[in-house]
Amino acid sequence: MINRLIWKSNEISKEWNDSCLKLKRLSDDINYEMLKRGIVEVDRYTLLPYCFDEQLRRITDDGFIFYPLYRAVSTPDFSATHKIADKIDSNSTVEGIITHSKGIAIKYAEALKNNDNIEIGRFHSYPDCCINFFNKYWDGKITDLCYESAMNTDGHIIDKNTVEAECSLSNNILIRYFGFRAIQFFPCSYKCKEAIKLGNEHFKVLQSIDASLPDKLKYLLKQAVTWDLYKGIIQIEHPLFYGISGGYQHNRRIIKLNICD
Repeated sequence: MINRLIWKSNEISKEWNDSCLKLKRLSDDINYEMLKRGIVEVDRYTLLPYCFDEQLRRITDDGFIFYPLYRAVSTPDFSATHKIADKIDSNSTVEGIITHSKGIAIKYAEALKNNDNIEIGRFHSYPDCCINFFNKYWDGKITDLCYESAMNTDGHIIDKNTVEAECSLSNNILIRYFGFRAIQFFPCSYKCKEAIKLGNEHFKVLQSIDASLPDKLKYLLKQAVTWDLYKGIIQIEHPLFYGISGGYQHNRRIIKLNICD
């Protein structure tokens, strides 16, 4: 899957491109720091072929272990699925988890093998309401639950194939394909208060890493955005950019989010 972002003007690109590249690069660092702070119990982690030695040294120095789960074809996107690789080369990665103990790692791997979404979500400290929501709707065919989140949001309005809903800034996941997000999961509702709490933790960690970026991310997330699924392609319209990403086969679905905080 290839994600593509197109700025709406050269002026916007000059103002935003560098900050957005930083946000995308820091995504893994934020997750790692949340593990160090005890906010989450495990962190999904990707070993890269060109720097795995440095990654493993950092993990060991911080008192964690890396537990491999599978080999995957290298991809630049932020999708919830990966293509399994049959060999290790420059175009493949090793997907795994980092955590404090071998026991936790083994339990996580067992939950993944059994497709136990409930247990996996708990390891990541996701809210129970959002875990149960994911477990209800994730069926392998619909591989993006943005529309279901909108339909589950109080006060949403339906007009034919379009659903319009209010959304808390932290829970806006419609532009996550490009590295812009504050939570790592599908919220059960775009107003979910428990999801907002984790989003606030994300901003705190980001502030500690680069104080210039939280306001940038908040600005990106607070803009009204349209998500349009058509013939397996997701198209995004944001005030600053257009974006495309791979979706799933379904009748046309459109989401319009209005940020309420």
